[in-house]
Amino acid sequence: MHITEQLASLWPGTSENTSLQSQLHWLNQHHEFFRFSIANENTPDESFEMWFASSFDQTLDKFGTIMEARPALAASLWQKSLNAHLFTGLTALRLKFNRVPQLTVSNSRISTDMSQKVKQISTDASTPFYCLSSDPLAEDSISIVVADQHELDKKFADVIRHFGIRFEPLFRGHKVNSKLFWGNLSFAITLTFMRLTEKGITIETANAIKASAQQWYQQLLPETAELNVIEQVDNKKRSILYVRRDTCCLKYKLEGKGNCGTCGLVDKQQQDEIYINKIPQ
Repeated sequence: MHITEQLASLWPGTSENTSLQSQLHWLNQHHEFFRFSIANENTPDESFEMWFASSFDQTLDKFGTIMEARPALAASLWQKSLNAHLFTGLTALRLKFNRVPQLTVSNSRISTDMSQKVKQISTDASTPFYCLSSDPLAEDSISIVVADQHELDKKFADVIRHFGIRFEPLFRGHKVNSKLFWGNLSFAITLTFMRLTEKGITIETANAIKASAQQWYQQLLPETAELNVIEQVDNKKRSILYVRRDTCCLKYKLEGKGNCGTCGLVDKQQQDEIYINKIPQ
């Protein structure tokens, strides 16, 4: 059984129609953290390729000034925002609707807000997507049918690596080392499981999903397999999943801030207690 089948009960229902735009809108309605979208035709957002060439360095410099953060800290925190807008939504799309847009730095768009944080990441409605033969739009001109779930996961991994390979040298220029870069990126993928279970699920369901989710993630990106571990905490009736990171995003270096709840620098027992208290009663 592929993990998509195990997750089905956690997000019942489906989109109003079968377009990619409708599915991404449905995901955002299900959880506001799933933010990847289809670009508005009147939105002047630049492609990643153009934006990173012209605006990336100055954006990180301005962001660092606003946050009163040194380059490595500012770049790590900004990357987390980028990842959350891009990879968490794409992961949700892959696991809910079995679709993987054929994204590149050329057909993906980005905009930022006044604080220099990522405001929106999107692609055009005409962007092709990989899907299974059972997809309702499998015969459509922009659909690329693959043999099975395993092949769809491989296409998803290819998309992730495409962005990772292009972005890593840019962030290295702002003192984000390779391990932290890939730790930040892959965390955004596993974060999907936190968002799906944060309202609490049965202990039995959590037991089954936890092992499958970790296996799926490790097979998807084996080179990052040790950087994030999907954990489970239970109260008497309910469970949630959370992610324990091997890397630290450096947020604690901001004045008045501490470690993130998922940080590997936090004692594991203390971390479990933090998330047990988050389980809805």
